[in-house]
Amino acid sequence: MNFFSSLLTITTLIILVSTDTRYNEALKHLKDVEGFRTIGEHPTLKSGVFIGIGIDLGKQTKSSLLTKGIHSSIISKVEKYLGYKSKIHLEYAGLKASDLVLTTEEAENISKPFFTKSYYDALPYTANMNDKAASVLVSLRYWTGSLNCNDCQLSVLVNQINTNYLWLAIKEKNADRSAMYASLLRTIIYIPSTSLTYKRFYQEIIYLN
Repeated sequence: MNFFSSLLTITTLIILVSTDTRYNEALKHLKDVEGFRTIGEHPTLKSGVFIGIGIDLGKQTKSSLLTKGIHSSIISKVEKYLGYKSKIHLEYAGLKASDLVLTTEEAENISKPFFTKSYYDALPYTANMNDKAASVLVSLRYWTGSLNCNDCQLSVLVNQINTNYLWLAIKEKNADRSAMYASLLRTIIYIPSTSLTYKRFYQEIIYLN
């Protein structure tokens, strides 16, 4: 598939799912847990500049943004922040995260291809879920980059084995809200309560409940 065909596919997908109430619910929920930024910021000293719905510009390139269908006018605004993976590296280059300012529409537009990919990846596992459960699954996919990962935020060490209870619950693609809720409860008891991972799981559990 060439670049223009890929771009057309992404654009068509965004238009189609944007009219879906489940898509809109998941997008709203993700904004609540990830935050929505029109001004660049560093969530941690070791992160790149975040914009929109938690887009880490330190992990992006101009080519990757073009492939996702991001408009060139937006790319021109964020380009000088791309690739800097920490606050100290950015400041060493004479840049400040807060100098990056997008309009609300621009922040939406740079975020949606990333969100839509997570939505599309999670969708096959949501057939028996209500909209809230589907939204949580999309949110967790967006956060971790994968639902079936081991040794990641979704997995915990149980008897010295990395165990992803969420994946075990959903992998057959027939899990409902109750099965998903139970998997999150099983996971959170193994996570230190002072960690950011615990906070994220707690947010998802409260929303799902």
